[in-house]
Amino acid sequence: MFHYFSDQMHFQRRSTVFKKLLYILVLVKSVFWLSHYALYFGENSIIYTKPFSNLGIIQNAAFLLHQMNSNNAGFFFILPALLIALAGFFKFRILILTDLLLWFLVVNIHNRIYSTMTGGEVLMNQLLFFNAFIGFASKKPSSFSTYQNILHNFGSLGVIFQVCFVYLFSALAKLQNESWLSGNAIIETLQVAHYSTPFLSKAVLTLPWLFVALNYIVMLYQLFFPVLVWIRKIKKPFIAIGILMHLFIVFGMGLVTFGSVMILTYIYFWPLKEESRI
Repeated sequence: MFHYFSDQMHFQRRSTVFKKLLYILVLVKSVFWLSHYALYFGENSIIYTKPFSNLGIIQNAAFLLHQMNSNNAGFFFILPALLIALAGFFKFRILILTDLLLWFLVVNIHNRIYSTMTGGEVLMNQLLFFNAFIGFASKKPSSFSTYQNILHNFGSLGVIFQVCFVYLFSALAKLQNESWLSGNAIIETLQVAHYSTPFLSKAVLTLPWLFVALNYIVMLYQLFFPVLVWIRKIKKPFIAIGILMHLFIVFGMGLVTFGSVMILTYIYFWPLKEESRI
């Protein structure tokens, strides 16, 4: 097991694409935050914040922006995040400390606008943490290469297992929810205007059986994802189902960040012949 982590960096091609797309996501989010700055961070922001007592050294660091009274404080977090993501996109070899700074900045931004977050932002925080350890092997092997390999493989496997845990625990939660067990969860959700479109609202009324079927497909997909995703013969169609599911979440329900982040993580599951497998 130790040799798996130390001898070489696995998932290198996947990691390259993953990092660049993650930087693009941060860029898009940063531009969005800047274009809606007054709404999220300004004096008349829709988000109410109230300074709280000391939480401890680590917890306080994650709420620095939340605790600042200045209406311009958000710029000191958003702009550096945008610049780091831009540098990371155009130059893959970015320092681990720089990526950790990006994670720190985004976590603070998310904690400042917590009431507007979805599960996508929470998962994005986790991916940015693992992203800090993911990199390329040095062209000139050195005594430091072993440590690079270990950190890279830790980050890559962290992303993989994070996704498996997200699906598994989401499925277990659904199995304890009456709406999901009865098959009505998706129908009830699409009846809320904010998470639907006129077309879907009408379709729910005319084809309720279809959305009941989708309800159970989602539950089963999430429950068995940690197992079925490793069966190579069905891997591509299985992942394709997941991509379609999350595209529906993006365009049908309007949860853009969540759907985009989940699709991004599929890079680590798509089969490549020349890549290492667990």
